[in-house]
Amino acid sequence: MVAWRGESVAIRRMLCCVILLCGEAPAILSAEEPIVAAPDVSVATAVPATRPEVTAAMEHLEPLWENMNTDVVSCEAKFRVYFQISPATPITQVQMHEILSRYQIEEYPERVTELLREVTGADDTFQAPVRHLFEQGTFNRHDIGLLSHINVADFSFIRDGDNKQIHVYEPGRTPSEGLNLSLFRSPLNSRDQGNLPGRAEREGDRVRLVTVIPAGSQIGELTSTNTVDWATGILTKREHVLGSELVQEVMYSGLTTFAGGITFPRCVFTIRYSQGKVLTFDLALLDEARFNEPIPVETFVVDKPEKWFVLDFRGDAGGTGLDVPRESIADVRTLIPESVSQLPSVAATQLQKITPMSLPMRAVLVMNGAALIVLGVWMWKNASLKGPKH
Repeated sequence: MVAWRGESVAIRRMLCCVILLCGEAPAILSAEEPIVAAPDVSVATAVPATRPEVTAAMEHLEPLWENMNTDVVSCEAKFRVYFQISPATPITQVQMHEILSRYQIEEYPERVTELLREVTGADDTFQAPVRHLFEQGTFNRHDIGLLSHINVADFSFIRDGDNKQIHVYEPGRTPSEGLNLSLFRSPLNSRDQGNLPGRAEREGDRVRLVTVIPAGSQIGELTSTNTVDWATGILTKREHVLGSELVQEVMYSGLTTFAGGITFPRCVFTIRYSQGKVLTFDLALLDEARFNEPIPVETFVVDKPEKWFVLDFRGDAGGTGLDVPRESIADVRTLIPESVSQLPSVAATQLQKITPMSLPMRAVLVMNGAALIVLGVWMWKNASLKGPKH
């Protein structure tokens, strides 16, 4: 396991390269370690000349992927994600598949606690917060507990209920983003976008698209296999094999067609392997979804409750506190200057929060402090004299 972690950066680089070439759905490689930039890998040397079966498969699938890019105009969904689940004892791929087939979480999501207890050996409740997602065109909102990410035309916001703060950013510039439904369904890239698989293997209602990246200077050959539903073009399985060793497997199940003809998987398992054993896995469950129905505009309005603070992180503001009223405000955008240049400097803002203390007030505080110390010493001595005698 130590050796695997030592190679993890190079492996993530190779996986990132496959993602860039194929346009794969953003499987959660790690909840702690982000994907880093891909190495310079030539597509021409990564795949052989296009085979007829590859051309036929791509000609069939590309219109389906193009439709997937435009079929959802708006959505409201609720989903959960369980991150970095570690088995208590070594589990092979065959054993993991047997466990998953036995519980059939895509059909019986209420069994998730039983599944996680069996794998981890822990008698826990495994509560994952419900993520509530709203999307309408370029506007989106992702609520998870008391934390919200909101993106509108002119601003991006983080609404932090725990700290009673609203953070203001330039559009799309928040330091963190809420997950969205691309976790469950995301079309692969077309050939024009660089997705040039070396093999296409049709089997019933599925087709496997195989991409091979030659061995680099640090790690071996990486083979990525995307299994796609022939009728819908939806990704149903993905495998990354390094040399001859499976390092990651993603399984999408529970394909459901919602009102309006929009099809999505309900369940996604992202499993990481090391030396043939399960290292960790993530589980995402789509509980509810409705598509292409109007989302009220009020959904994307950020209110400021009473006594909350508003901090501006646009440009060089660096979290400057805005001078906002203490009472509640229905729309925080009415409090935000149009440009950062209209803000007071950070230093000036901090100085405004510190009111110089007068000399008489300092003297009163010093006297009060001294009196409290004397009183404390007297009470301690008095308690010692009245203590029990042995």
